[in-house]
Amino acid sequence: MIPLISDEDLWARVSPQDNDPPRTFLTKRLITKEVSPEKLLVINSLSGACDLFYADEWDRINQCNRERNFRSLPKNIYSFLARRGYIYFDETDEDRVFVSLMQYYRSKPSELQNSIIPSLDCNFNCTYCFQPKSVRRQNLRMTEDQVATAHKIIRERISRSGNKLLRVFGGEPLQLQNHSIIEKTLCFASENELDLQITTNGFHLLEYLQLFRKYRNVSLYVQVTLDGISATHDVRRVHARGLSSFERIVRGVDALSCLPKAHITVRHNIDQEILDEYAEVMAFVKEKRWHLKKNIDFQLSSLFKSYDKSISVTDT
Repeated sequence: MIPLISDEDLWARVSPQDNDPPRTFLTKRLITKEVSPEKLLVINSLSGACDLFYADEWDRINQCNRERNFRSLPKNIYSFLARRGYIYFDETDEDRVFVSLMQYYRSKPSELQNSIIPSLDCNFNCTYCFQPKSVRRQNLRMTEDQVATAHKIIRERISRSGNKLLRVFGGEPLQLQNHSIIEKTLCFASENELDLQITTNGFHLLEYLQLFRKYRNVSLYVQVTLDGISATHDVRRVHARGLSSFERIVRGVDALSCLPKAHITVRHNIDQEILDEYAEVMAFVKEKRWHLKKNIDFQLSSLFKSYDKSISVTDT
């Protein structure tokens, strides 16, 4: 067993005790994929765990699940599974953890965020986008007065809260039509010593590079998404005009990573359709040597086309 995410970063944490009743149920909220004949990648969408298991370990775990008895496992494996949210006392216990987690995130007091959305339109038609096409094709963007007003409000918030992070997203914020808005926002971040976080599809990173260099004193946190390797990415994250985007985004990441105060998160959306390519994605990352760069990190995000409607998340 090889954990890819630490216990501290799990969404739902379990603290098993020696005197607990036997755990008999393996969570059904798993995505699994063979990455080699000997190893299996397992993503636990309930706890947030992402782990590599040896094939013989996983076969033994599934056998225990069929027998509803995990106590026959070696103690270190049993403890690992319990601690990382794989095994529960029964199905009701798993559902209870799920409901508790949803209630926590719905009721958790959130810090007031400073955000700017230059426009809601987007130059991509991603196959899983939750925004309707009518919204993605709106040709509306912030006016100069709106940008100035937003900056004024954010400056007042900063003086009260001390939160010095400004988020920019969309739609797609780094479209060329938004250049003046982004420049004003970078200037605002520079003058007020703010960190700037931009969520972008990355198609125009290269065109914005000169602007990022101009405001190189701003700590820049940029998230881009690559779904699989080139052919799969271009089919899932479709450009509105049918243009290929994978290689262009990769060049943008390479160029941006050379800026000393730029930090890049490369997000990979994972579902059953794309798991077949995940070994190739890891090989590509190693070929680019991105995993060796201190200012590039990676995020695995699960995509779900549906959810379990049999579980009601309500206050009791």
